[in-house]
Amino acid sequence: WAASLGQMSIPMVHTWAVALVFVLPAIGFFGIARLANLNPWIAAFATVGHLCVRGWWWSGGSYELIEWGLITNVLAAYLVFLALLGLARALDGGSNRWLGLVALLIGWAEVTNPRSALAVATILAAALIVWWTDSRRSSQSVWRLALPIALGIGLAAPVLMPLFRYRDLYYFVPYQHYANLHAW
Repeated sequence: WAASLGQMSIPMVHTWAVALVFVLPAIGFFGIARLANLNPWIAAFATVGHLCVRGWWWSGGSYELIEWGLITNVLAAYLVFLALLGLARALDGGSNRWLGLVALLIGWAEVTNPRSALAVATILAAALIVWWTDSRRSSQSVWRLALPIALGIGLAAPVLMPLFRYRDLYYFVPYQHYANLHAW
C-alpha cells in the first residue's frame, strides 16, 4: 500500500501480494536451470506445473495459499527455496555476493514462519553432505555455508528469541476443521 502511495486499496494490495508470492518459485526454477546449464524451457515447464497443480493444504500450492490463506507458510517455504538456490550458487561459483542475499532470505523466512527453521536445517545438512563429498572442498567453503545461515538466524533473532523464551504461552490451532459453529 505504501509503495503505491496509497493509490491501491488494501484488498487490491493483498491480491497483488498473494499473486507475487505464488509466482515466486519461478525465479528459483529459472535459477536452477541456469545453474545446471539446462534449457530455460524446463524451468518454464516447472513454473507452469507449479501454477496449475492445486496441491493440498500442506503442500504450498494454490490450495494452501489462496483457499486457506496461509500466505506466511507458503512465503517462508518459497524464501527458503530461493535461499537454497543462492547457497548453491555461492558454493558452485565461489562468489561471495550471494551470501548476503541468502542471509536476508533466511532471516525473512524465519520471521515470516519460524517453523521454516526445519527447512533451513535441512538445507544446511544437505549442503554439508555435498561439501563433504566434494573432492575440491576447502575450509573457506564451510564458512560460505555457515555464515549466511548464522546471519539469517541473527536477523530473525528479535522474533525467534521471544518465541523460544515464552514457548509455554503458545499453542497451535489446528486449521483442518472446527468442532462446531462456535469454535469457528
